[in-house]
Amino acid sequence: MCFFSFLRSGEVVVPSAKSFDPEVHLCSGDVNVDSRESPSYLEVKIKASKTDIFCKGVTVVLGVSGADICPVAAILSYMAQLKLRAAAQQSPFFTCSDGSPLTKDRFVKEIRVALSAAGIAAEHYAGHSFRIGAATVAAARGMPDLLIKTLGRWESVAHPDTSVDSTGGGQDTGSGIPTVNSV
Repeated sequence: MCFFSFLRSGEVVVPSAKSFDPEVHLCSGDVNVDSRESPSYLEVKIKASKTDIFCKGVTVVLGVSGADICPVAAILSYMAQLKLRAAAQQSPFFTCSDGSPLTKDRFVKEIRVALSAAGIAAEHYAGHSFRIGAATVAAARGMPDLLIKTLGRWESVAHPDTSVDSTGGGQDTGSGIPTVNSV
């Protein structure tokens, strides 16, 4: 979700398990699909972020990509698992197996474990890697800087001049590139 939506990790996970606040953090009710039978997109309501000091929020829309890696298919699969745990609308969207909110530290730790298992040097990755990776892939595929800035909700003159892989990592993002609508 973070990669395809240009999201900051802090927009989807919590700083600490005790700090979860349903008025600020991503909840089960903040992620909605247009159709369970034949989904074409899902909406993710981000209620607050680093650059949204007045907590106006933003809704990010992710489309079905039809590619091997589809953000909508992945989130729908995760949502089906949440239903098995009877997640309430105001419960954290991303949780650990014990139901506690997924923290940023745990998120980064689990990503690094998975990367290491895949033989990738995990020390080069952190919570911001998905967002930077999305901008890098978009730029490598010729997306205009202004559009990258808009999708990433960067306030600076341009998106960060940071590159994880100037070739874009070889992943086809298909039509899963998001659009951003103000709430």
